[in-house]
Amino acid sequence: MGNCHSSGSKLLALVHCGQTSAAKEVLEQHPVAACYSTYVDKNSPLLVAAGRGHYRLVQAIVEAAVIAHGPAKAKQRCINHTNHKGHSALILACMHGHSQCVEALVCNGASPLVLDNSRHSTALHWAASACRSECVQQLLGSRATFQMQSGEVVRIADIPCFDEDGRTLVKYVDRHNGWGLTPLHIAVFKGSGSTGVGKAWPRTTRVQALICCG
Repeated sequence: MGNCHSSGSKLLALVHCGQTSAAKEVLEQHPVAACYSTYVDKNSPLLVAAGRGHYRLVQAIVEAAVIAHGPAKAKQRCINHTNHKGHSALILACMHGHSQCVEALVCNGASPLVLDNSRHSTALHWAASACRSECVQQLLGSRATFQMQSGEVVRIADIPCFDEDGRTLVKYVDRHNGWGLTPLHIAVFKGSGSTGVGKAWPRTTRVQALICCG
């Protein structure tokens, strides 16, 4: 246990410094370090790598987590792990506009349904808030898919989920956050509704949001 904590702490420090080669060495020797997180703020190597745009480290950490725990537990303990603010690696990558990290996380099964603690915003809300069309496209593009618990694979944009009221069933792309805003509302308010960010949404969704915001 002590060795796991030591290797995890070392890995986190190396990721903070962007030392890719040294971090990969730790992961090769101690793959369980991929799932390390700090006690107070629940920070982890993957969260730091995603937030800072180190996509090669993101991929290496995810692969190590799968080796150590298998795909299912790797998603739970590493890929979809959240910090004390409820931020997952996917949310942080979208928040800071790191589209390569978003792509790597989506391809490895990161859940776009995670909600942060403060606004109940999804990764798509954060991508829209950051005005990052590349990140929005990674989430809404035709190749962006998500496997449901039933085994069915659907486009991320079309994932059925409960809206903020906890009763209304909506598509992921149309989910409101705690402030009553959909991701496209945010894009429009930010002035990017008619740019690459806004154009990444399905046309019907764009029209509805523009009417509501108009």
